Amino acid sequence: MILNRSNPRHEEKRAEIVFFLIYFILFPVISSFEYNFNERGSATLFIQDIPERVVYGSFSIISYGLYYELLIKRLLFRERLMAFAASLVVFLIALNFSYVLNYWLVARMSFLPADMVKDAATWSKADVVLHFSVVYIFRDLLVITALAYYLRAGRLTRQVDALRSQQLEVELNSLKFQLQPHFFFNTLNNIYSLALQGSVKTAPLVAGHAEIMRYILYDSALATVALSKEVAFLRSVTEVECIRLSQHISVKFETQGITDALVIEPLLLLPFVENAFKHGVRDEIAGGYVCILICCFDNDLIMEVKNSRSIATRTSTEQGVGLANVMKRLALLYPGTHRIEVTEARDCYEVRLNLKLKSE
Repeated sequence: MILNRSNPRHEEKRAEIVFFLIYFILFPVISSFEYNFNERGSATLFIQDIPERVVYGSFSIISYGLYYELLIKRLLFRERLMAFAASLVVFLIALNFSYVLNYWLVARMSFLPADMVKDAATWSKADVVLHFSVVYIFRDLLVITALAYYLRAGRLTRQVDALRSQQLEVELNSLKFQLQPHFFFNTLNNIYSLALQGSVKTAPLVAGHAEIMRYILYDSALATVALSKEVAFLRSVTEVECIRLSQHISVKFETQGITDALVIEPLLLLPFVENAFKHGVRDEIAGGYVCILICCFDNDLIMEVKNSRSIATRTSTEQGVGLANVMKRLALLYPGTHRIEVTEARDCYEVRLNLKLKSE
């Protein structure tokens, strides 16, 4: 069975094992080296103590591992405080007897150093009430408890982050799905209007919208798309809008520095283009203009959309569903890394967006 190394549970379990090994075996070995080096002036005598540190350290790992798994995780973390207190008393009594058992076992391990076996036999027969130091035992209990709470805090933090990420994804998808039917309705209205007029522009408009809908239905389901693909989509939208406009309307769509290396969330920029036509020149007959500029410098995207304002829209304060959604999406996706400037005059409306994009 292959374990997923990126699984937080497995990582936490490895952290626990590493901690117990370091605390109960490595630290005592280092402490022995420090004592022999400072007190006896030898850098090699500590080697003789390594078997003792490893054996008794292993016994401690078993004892405190039970305390960690049974008392802390199953009682203390579940706030069963009375049961935890009672179990702690039982654990300390059992721990005292376990020391005697450990000494008895070591005394019969003839393959260990003779001095170690002799000392274990003496300690197992010692006529004392406690076979451990109370201060050191409670120090170890506090350290193990602190480890448990540290790992638990990290696990809870990861869970909260995951919930926030899921909530953000749900909210972003909700905003995106709100935008799609909004655009569909506008599209159908355009086609319906031209069909009623018997316009020759109806067929090209339907064909252009088919390409646009293909992008909206499939590519918009992705988390991100290449910036060049999003810009190509916006150009198609602009070309389709131009079909139903008066020939007196001036439309410019210019780009610079667009690259496949940068990615952007699909449909993020659409409302700026759509609003320029819907609230700007769509009702103009005699004249009007729409200027769209999209350029990139390194990872910085600059988008400028400027349109003339018809008499009908000069007194309107309607923002539109699409524009309201894009404001929310920008706030969620690019907190602190985007800036929108809106310039509103009597005869024109201009939006300038600065956005820090990510590389693919």
